[in-house]
Order: sequence, then C-alpha cells, then structure tokens
Amino acid sequence: MARVCGLLTLLFLSCFLLWPRTLLADDAHDCVEDIAHAIDTADVELFKARVDVDRVIEDAISVFLREANKPYLRKNLEPMLVIMLQQAASNEGAGQAIRQLLLKESRAFILNGIATGAFAGKKVRPNVAQGLLTPLFADASIGRKEIVQIGDGQPTDSGWIVPFTLLDGGNGSDYAVDGLIQAVPGGLKLTKIVNLPDLFLQIQEEALQFNR
Repeated sequence: MARVCGLLTLLFLSCFLLWPRTLLADDAHDCVEDIAHAIDTADVELFKARVDVDRVIEDAISVFLREANKPYLRKNLEPMLVIMLQQAASNEGAGQAIRQLLLKESRAFILNGIATGAFAGKKVRPNVAQGLLTPLFADASIGRKEIVQIGDGQPTDSGWIVPFTLLDGGNGSDYAVDGLIQAVPGGLKLTKIVNLPDLFLQIQEEALQFNR
C-alpha cells in the first residue's frame, strides 16, 4: 500500500511538473502578447509581471561592457566615461557599484518610458540619467515601441524561444528579437534576449551611419 501511495504521489506531482511543458508553446506566445499590450497601454505592472527586467538589463550591460573596451566604441565616449566602464568590466569593488548604477538608471529609463506612455507614442520624455551616465542615455530612442509579428515558439531545455519584431518609432528601425520565455513562480516571463549580441551590433552600425 505504501508503494502504491508513493507511486500515486509521484504521478500527481509529475502532472504538475509536466503541464507547463504541454501548454507552454501557446502560453509563451501569449506572454509576448502581454508584453506588447503592457507597452501599448502604459501598464508598467503587467510589463514587470511578464519581463524579468533586471535579468534582461544585466545581460545587456554585460554585452555593452564587453564591447565598450573596443576602440570603435571607446573613441566616441568621454574619457571619464571610458575609465568608469573599464572599471565596471571588472565586476568587483567599484566596478560592481558602477554596474549597479547602470542597472538602476537603465531600469528607471525603461519603466518610466512605459509608465508615462512615452513608449506607447505619447509626447512625454522619460527620466534620463544625470552626471557621467548622461552620454549613454542622451541618444536613447524615446519613441513608440511596438511589438509585431510574434512567431511560433521553439522549445529549448529551459523554456521557449519566441521570435518577434520590435518597431522603434523613435529611430524608424525594426529589430528581430529572439526572446526566451520561461516558467517562473507566478507565471511566465521573458528572461533573456538570446540574440542580444547581434542586436547590439545592429544598433552600433546604425549609430555609425548616423554619425557619418
């Protein structure tokens, strides 16, 4: 009897562990649709419920810092900013503090852009960083952000990768994004932009063409 009960318990738990895998394809697509809706309606709470904001920003900071020490990018930055970013690349001591500052200011810029409706197309200006970080945000697009062409999710070991296109009304560009959707406590979230390095290179190429 004990073995039977143990088996039933295992099967019961397995059902709860497996059901997200069977429904996740549609749910992952819906998760991206929720993100798009949150931007369109300036619903910052829904956005935070569907996006792991800090994790996505931390990944972006890591990619940026990796590129920041390369000559093609460093030559366009102020000397003090170059030194600060070099320290941040160490991820220790003062570098960790700088990373936290970058995270804080980036989070504020994004969430303020959504909450104020700036990313929904309203004529308002999000708060931007002050001091040494000002140059990093000075040219940041504050135009409408629109998620379109949400594709079918592709399963991975840890979730689903859902492709979608982000239209940026501020610079007129569109970006093909591969977002990793994962099951987390409380629901599903976008936890990673898989092709972030490629997007960074696209943005840098656009910046170089603009400055020519």
